[in-house]
Amino acid sequence: MTVLTLFPYLLILILARSAPQINEAINYVADTLLFAGAALVLASALPRYPGRVQKT
Repeated sequence: MTVLTLFPYLLILILARSAPQINEAINYVADTLLFAGAALVLASALPRYPGRVQKT
């Protein structure tokens, strides 16, 4: 997932010339990885078999 995130934004980072542009390129990567991480955490917290009720 990291490679798929870095690949599209790598061109933006390479073409960035000023500090604000570099900051924006790094921000794109960080935001995307943060969103993907949150989605993975949510997916791992959901029950694997939603129709199955666990006995207590």
